[in-house]
Amino acid sequence: MKNILINKLVKGSLGIGIIGIVFLTSCDKGFERMNKNPNAFTEPVPGNLFTTAIIREAGVGTADRNRVNIKHLSGMIQYMATLQTFWYGEKYIYNDQGGNFFETEYPDVLKELQQLFPIVKDDPELVNDYAMIRIWRVFILHRVTDLYGDVPYTEAAQGYINGIYKAKYDKQSDIYADMLKELDEAAQQFDPSKSTFGSADILYHGDVSQWKTFAYSLMLRLAMRLTKVDPQMAETWVKKALAGGVMQSNADMAMISHSPDNGNNWNWDSHELKRESLPDGAKGTGNSKLSKAFVDMLQQYDDPRLSFYGTLW
Repeated sequence: MKNILINKLVKGSLGIGIIGIVFLTSCDKGFERMNKNPNAFTEPVPGNLFTTAIIREAGVGTADRNRVNIKHLSGMIQYMATLQTFWYGEKYIYNDQGGNFFETEYPDVLKELQQLFPIVKDDPELVNDYAMIRIWRVFILHRVTDLYGDVPYTEAAQGYINGIYKAKYDKQSDIYADMLKELDEAAQQFDPSKSTFGSADILYHGDVSQWKTFAYSLMLRLAMRLTKVDPQMAETWVKKALAGGVMQSNADMAMISHSPDNGNNWNWDSHELKRESLPDGAKGTGNSKLSKAFVDMLQQYDDPRLSFYGTLW
């Protein structure tokens, strides 16, 4: 009797187990599809990432534009002057806000662009996209190193892609050498017969000839900044840039057309200047003015832009 009872229990357990397996298998059918959010992207959309990187490099808000680009840099290079102490750049006063540009460029601008490299790098049909990404990465990071010196470069923004969460800091001399190399290689790899980002490229709308001109113009800018550090290296790259072809008119500019409807489209520099430093209501008595050094230089060279840069209320 005992053996019969045990056999029945074993058979019953096996039956329940088989039913459970069948039930679990049937429940799993279609589960992968159901587990995906139909209203969210689950894979990178290259065009969207590229557009985002361009727009955000033009400014993400108060942190990078007002606190660093305006209060720090415009004062440091004597475009603007003020009697306010929080305009720390012209007075060479330390301020924690000076690091805000660094803190926005990597997570808010470079991160999206960096995700594009593994998507386009080894695809011969996307060679133009790859070249554009390389050039825009140089544009982003040359501004960072010009302001801060030694910064993360080779390992920058690779936490999501390669699990590098503590990027090493590269020497500025090495960064400049690599940026020039990147521009040279990118300019030469453009292929007019291949596809481009098209309308997602809000700078040149996929025009590879204009991107090539932009690359050589950026090369010229970087080379000129080497003239007092390494004149021979500067001369080499200046000649290469001029031979490649640089910007000749406003039609060649890498420019975003802004509109006032929402923060995604604002010109953050002008918005922040008007909001805090030069509000209309202040009628010329706001926090800042054009510096004497800047005005004197424009007058010295009879620069026609002075009447556009400044006015009297």
